Formats: sequence, structure tokens, C-alpha cells
Amino acid sequence: NGTDWYFDTSWGWGFTAPGDGNFVCSCDADGGGKAPDLHPDQRLCWHTGGGTLSSGYRCGKQFPGGNYDRIVWTY
Repeated sequence: NGTDWYFDTSWGWGFTAPGDGNFVCSCDADGGGKAPDLHPDQRLCWHTGGGTLSSGYRCGKQFPGGNYDRIVWTY
């Protein structure tokens, strides 16, 4: 449906544009010039670890940390 996603219990859960790939180390934030550089405005990620979903980390090109609400719309 126009979105790829990834999940790792120790690193992150996130969404990317189709076919862009990801670098799951610390929420798809630093791929050393790899996947995170493709369509950065179409990426979203939350930290995971210890069996929990933590605060947000990446919303498009912004890295606001955990100081915002998580709302996921589905239909």
C-alpha cells in the first residue's frame, strides 16, 4: 500500500518509502550514506528495546526525540 516497514526488538520500528530499505541501528538514523539518505522526508521511527516501544525518534527529516504524541491513523 505504498509503504515499507521494519521492526527489530532491540533497535526500532519504522516506516519508509517502498524499496528504499533501512538501516535499523538506532531508528534508521545513520546509515553511513546508505538507506536513510533516500527520501528522508518519508521516514518514521520509534525506538524499541527490552520488549517495549519507547519514545519517538524520527519523523521525516526531524529528530525531535521523545517530546511528542504518537498517533497512528489506520483505515
